[in-house]
Amino acid sequence: MKLYDIHDCIKIDDPDCETMRELCEKHKHDLRSADIRSADLRNADLRCADLYCADLRCADLSRANLYCADLSNADLRNADLRCADLGGVNLIGADLTGANLKHLIKRGSCHCLIATENQIQIGCQISSFDWWLENYAECGRYNGYTKKEIIEYKNYIDEAIKFFKE
Repeated sequence: MKLYDIHDCIKIDDPDCETMRELCEKHKHDLRSADIRSADLRNADLRCADLYCADLRCADLSRANLYCADLSNADLRNADLRCADLGGVNLIGADLTGANLKHLIKRGSCHCLIATENQIQIGCQISSFDWWLENYAECGRYNGYTKKEIIEYKNYIDEAIKFFKE
């Protein structure tokens, strides 16, 4: 896979990378000013990536790990950032016009709950709102949750559903 941006600031030619996601994950420290518009970077590990001034218009960064990434002055117009880990991210000067940032994260006593407009993830289980309402107790027992923890997570599930129904 090759990545040459329109300004010739980025020149990466890596025959071991078959997709843009693999290339971005492997060379995440070398992506300043990169033109990676509309790239599929779902679930990509871009921790501490240097994306200063990168063009990420319409890129799918949902559930990407961007923890401590430098996105300052990046073009994130219409980017999908739902459930992306944005902890410690530098967004100074970033253009977030039209970016989808809506998600809810709850750090519970056992696992993190991440909710988007139609699904909830608790631990490794990702399912619809309806599935969680029907199966939360059984899933909690199966995963070793106490009765108190099952009630805690049921409250988080209800909160997430209410958040997206409003």
